[in-house]
Amino acid sequence: MSCKYSLRFIPDSLKDYKDFLVVETQAEQVLLVPIEAQRPPPILTPRVLDCGYCLVGGLKYVEFLCQNVGQSSGTFCIIPKSQWPFPNLRSLSRTYFSEQPPFAVGPSLFQLEPGDTTVIEVVFSPTTAQKSRQTYTFVCDNCQVKDFSIEEGQLVALELVSEEKELPEAGEVHDVTAEHYVQFDVCNPHSVQHKRLVIRNNHLDLPFQWQIRQPNLYPLPPGEVPEPSQIHFHPATDDAFRISPVAGLLPPYQDQEFLLTFCPKELKDYHSVCRLDLRDAPDVETVIAMEIEVKGSTEPYQILLEPYAIIIPGEIFVCTTTHRQFKMWNHSKTFILFQWEKLKSSYHTMVVEPPTGRICSVEVIFTPQFCQQFKAELELEVENGRGHLWIQADVQSPQVCLLNCKLTFTEIYLGVPKSASVTLFNQTALPAKFSWLELTEVAALCEVEGMNLPLILGIAASTPKKLSVSYSLPSDFPLNGRCTSPVELDFGDDVILKNPVTRQLLITNQTAIAAPFAIEVEYFTCFVSQLLADGRGAAFRVVPDSGLLGPFETQTVAVTAVTDMWGEYSDNLICKVGDLEAVIIPLRMAVRGCPLYFQMTGPRTDNQFQGPIIFGTCIPGGDTVSHPLRINNPSTFDIRMDWETYNIEKDDSKLLDVVLAFGEPFPPKDADGSEEDGGDAEGEEGCALTSHAKKKLVSVHIRPHVGKLSDYPFCINPQQIVIPAKSGATIHVSFTPLTPSESVSESRCSGLALGFMSLDFEMAACVPGKVRRAQGLELQPVRVDLQAAMKPALLVQMEEEGEALEFKASAGDLLKEFDVSQTFQLRNTSEVALHFRMETQPPFSVLKAKQKQIVPLCAHLLLSTLSLSTDRLSFGVCYVGQTKSREITLSCRGSHTYWKSTSRESHVFKVTPNFGLLRPKEPHGTCSVKQHLQISFTP
Repeated sequence: MSCKYSLRFIPDSLKDYKDFLVVETQAEQVLLVPIEAQRPPPILTPRVLDCGYCLVGGLKYVEFLCQNVGQSSGTFCIIPKSQWPFPNLRSLSRTYFSEQPPFAVGPSLFQLEPGDTTVIEVVFSPTTAQKSRQTYTFVCDNCQVKDFSIEEGQLVALELVSEEKELPEAGEVHDVTAEHYVQFDVCNPHSVQHKRLVIRNNHLDLPFQWQIRQPNLYPLPPGEVPEPSQIHFHPATDDAFRISPVAGLLPPYQDQEFLLTFCPKELKDYHSVCRLDLRDAPDVETVIAMEIEVKGSTEPYQILLEPYAIIIPGEIFVCTTTHRQFKMWNHSKTFILFQWEKLKSSYHTMVVEPPTGRICSVEVIFTPQFCQQFKAELELEVENGRGHLWIQADVQSPQVCLLNCKLTFTEIYLGVPKSASVTLFNQTALPAKFSWLELTEVAALCEVEGMNLPLILGIAASTPKKLSVSYSLPSDFPLNGRCTSPVELDFGDDVILKNPVTRQLLITNQTAIAAPFAIEVEYFTCFVSQLLADGRGAAFRVVPDSGLLGPFETQTVAVTAVTDMWGEYSDNLICKVGDLEAVIIPLRMAVRGCPLYFQMTGPRTDNQFQGPIIFGTCIPGGDTVSHPLRINNPSTFDIRMDWETYNIEKDDSKLLDVVLAFGEPFPPKDADGSEEDGGDAEGEEGCALTSHAKKKLVSVHIRPHVGKLSDYPFCINPQQIVIPAKSGATIHVSFTPLTPSESVSESRCSGLALGFMSLDFEMAACVPGKVRRAQGLELQPVRVDLQAAMKPALLVQMEEEGEALEFKASAGDLLKEFDVSQTFQLRNTSEVALHFRMETQPPFSVLKAKQKQIVPLCAHLLLSTLSLSTDRLSFGVCYVGQTKSREITLSCRGSHTYWKSTSRESHVFKVTPNFGLLRPKEPHGTCSVKQHLQISFTP
């Protein structure tokens, strides 16, 4: 026997798909049919783009040929790896270049068929003298993601290493692109000033050329980049600034000295920019390597005549020479050359001697040996005369003091550097050179050149503090009255099985000492590969479980409890910070729920103890009806179940049941139904969580009244069964129809079955100090509601309405043989053939039935049709850890249908609800019933 099914595949993307079909039959094991859909992926080359050399501050364009060597076409998107996953790919497609300084790659979106090529353009603009490497991500429309890198071989960098680096004054107008600034002193026209510039070449042989241009002066706010329209190159119109050598070759790894000369010719302010151009560098176009802004100004010569007028009083004899003296002072920045004109007239002649000459500056060097008030007059002998120079000096020695002679360190922590400042005050106008000679635990000595005694700085420090860490709970955490530890993570008494619960722990560093921390769970550990992999029934996951606790930092630690077995759990969280002793944080929780589930209903997240409702309509007094129920046990422990059946009676006013048990309520039994030896109770005595001091002799349990204990008409076989771990077992629930005492049209029977769970393995029932699991009557049982209806299978239909079949005859009929007959019909309302026999008492008799009739039979088989509102569902681009939901509609037409959803990637996709029953209102009609489903995706 075989079945053939057609499988339709409608993907919503070009990625590879893997899934499986679940085939459920009457057999215990399900059949898994793997499904895969793949296509050859597109492949791009190359993987590394090398841009070669580039100058710092330059701009280089490099083109690479990219080819699809795969067997499928693809649409590719290029984004920086740090931006993946990208929130909106549509916005990326509008941008030609994908930027990741110092690189830009374009186009950022393109399509290639197999064997096709395209040009990838890379723009490289380095800003620092170091090797650059960036990683980009190729995103293909087949949901594949690949990384490739862009790098350069070597950078070209020049550095100005002159001793004195000048800055323009605040508010001073300066060039918008120049990186360096040189200011010459104020001088007189035709004077010459020089400054030495040293430029260091860090890499290659670089041909250079200097050009001097006019400055680009635009007022810009700080940090704002000038627009290209504001940058122009206009050569300087004056030759006040010169630099030599003008052109040449910069050797690698050497310093090149340049001489910058300022020689003004007019009285004005000079402002220019010296631009260094590099030409014919390897793989580099001619670029501007450096710009130096230069400024200089001039002032008039400062000449003073003393006196500024010569008056000759009285009478002067003819042909008599008269002499008068005057002084000419040069207060200019440089020397001057002078020439006096000779004044002649018909009456007199005026001549200045000497008529020409040069007035130089005199340099006086004064070297005092001690502090003093010095006054002296120097006699100067100059050409054609003498002069006198008055000198006065106030000689001082360096005098430095400490504004605070004691330095105190507070809040000191072991291993953490602590800094404090002390102020040295120079009490004179002289520069003072100082050095710290000795530094001890209590004082530091500072020696100042020119002072006889050193300065003493006292040092005081508080006692160093050690690492100190506190543990606390969030302010909104509910406190439990049972908490005996200062800090305890209590997950509560109502943790539902298989539902994760998270609590937070705050670790606060109360010091400035950074320290590593590590957190681990003592017993119920969580494996990285799979939760609950150790089979202990519970696990605590700590995030983060290690890291660095910074100074005065509060680290929030999330502890998530996951379970697949009931019980009262206790464990310890071991917290280790730095070299401190480990701190134990107690963990506790009480988990309730049932790990078992019925094959008919499937696993449930809530109402886990409720089983299915079984049985339907039966014939009174008929044969026993039995239904198999498959029970699955996904846990790692064998679970024994003891079943009891109860009848629910009408007008039962009983409220409570008192259950009295001698010894174990549900002892293990062998194959013959005899109780096995229970052994001793040593395992339970050693369990710190149990209240049993020794084996119970008599136990009393009070519970709500559920019904009358009876194995008729409902019964479960076997009454005791062990459900193996990671497997399942089958029980049979039977119903024996009752025989009603009187003729009734319909009667109902209600009951329930309770399955009490026990654990025969000692370590499953109790691990001392870690977990205790209630059993039997202490644990909420599994409940299966039982309902059955009984209807008579045969109905009597008479030709005339009445309560009895009436026969009418006259008295004269007694004189002859006669018979009066009446007919009626028997209708079988059941779905099976019935055997029956009719009897009566004289004078009545039952005649044979009429001749068989041919009755046409017609049967209709209804097939249900399921359909979805859409056959394609797209979640778009999602962040990792982000949940997105979409809603679809499931429709059913025809007969009622049980449905269930399965997915191989159930940890990513979730359907709510994932099973159910669709029952159309008109089984034979065309109307359909609908149910809304919510599909969620969490990558």
